Amino acid sequence: MLKVAVVGAGHFGRWHVQKWASMPGAELVAVVDRNVANDPGITRFSTEWRDVLGQVDAVSVATSTSAHAEIASAFLSAGAHVFVEKPITADVASARALVEQAEAAGRVLQVGHVERFNPAWIHGRQLLQDPRRIEMLRQAPFQPRSLDVSVILDLMIHDLDLLLDVVRSPLESLEVFGRPVLSERLDRVEARLRFACGTVADVTASRIAQATSRRATFLDTQARSVEIDFQNRAVAQATPAGDRMAASVESFEAVDTVRAELEAFAQAIRGERPCAVPGRAGLAALDLALRIEAAARPW
Repeated sequence: MLKVAVVGAGHFGRWHVQKWASMPGAELVAVVDRNVANDPGITRFSTEWRDVLGQVDAVSVATSTSAHAEIASAFLSAGAHVFVEKPITADVASARALVEQAEAAGRVLQVGHVERFNPAWIHGRQLLQDPRRIEMLRQAPFQPRSLDVSVILDLMIHDLDLLLDVVRSPLESLEVFGRPVLSERLDRVEARLRFACGTVADVTASRIAQATSRRATFLDTQARSVEIDFQNRAVAQATPAGDRMAASVESFEAVDTVRAELEAFAQAIRGERPCAVPGRAGLAALDLALRIEAAARPW
C-alpha cells in the first residue's frame, strides 16, 4: 500500500483527501491542516506538516502557493514522492531547485495541471498539426480565494501549460494588458505571445467574468481549426472542403480529473507510466506566467 498524506485541506486539498481515501492501493494516513477537524476515518491528523516527515511514501501539497517550495522540498528530503498543486512554486528559482532536487533523489514530482486529464484535451491534442494561430480563453466569476496570486497564476497558467505542450518553440515577444479590479492583484489579463516558429497565441484570463468559460481554438496553415471546449468536454473540427467547411463535433463523458491525475501520480511512483506532468513542465509554465505578469501594462 502506498502511504499518503495530504498537506492543506482547503478548497483543492479536500478533493485530494476524498480521492486518496477511496483509491485502491493507497492508504491515506495523514491530513495536515490548521483549520479542519479530525476525521475518525483518517489514521492520523496533524496541524503541523513536519510531524509527518518520514512517515509517508507520497504527499499531496495543496497549501497556499507561497508554502509549496518549503513543504515539497522537505518531503523530498524525507524520501517521499510529491504531488504539488499548480503553480509549482511562487518563483522560478525555487521551482528549479525543487525540480533538480526531485531528479537527484529519483523521486516523482508531479504538478497539478489538471486540464491535461480533461477528455476533450486528450482527444483534441491528438488532432493538432502545427497550429499557427491560437486563441485561449479561461474566465470565471469572482471568488474570494486564491487571491494570494494573480489571475495569471490562478487561471491562465492552465492554458500556458497546454500551450507549451503544443508549441515547442522559443518565445520571441510578449504584449500584455491587465489590471486588478476586485483584488490587489491582476484580475483580468490579455496576452499576445509570438513564438520563433511563427505561431501567435492570444491568451485571455479573467476571474471577474459574468459566466464561466474555458475554450481554446487552434488554426493551422491549411485553415483547419480545432476548437476544444474544456467546460463542456467537446471538440469541434472544421476543415476546408471545396467551397465549404466540413465540420464535426465530438462530445465526451465527464471524468473525475482530480482522481485521474492522482491515479497517474501513483502509477508513476510504481513505475507503470512516465510522470504525466513532471516538475519541469510546471517550471516552464511558471516561468512563462511570471514573464507575462512582469510584462503586463494597464489598459
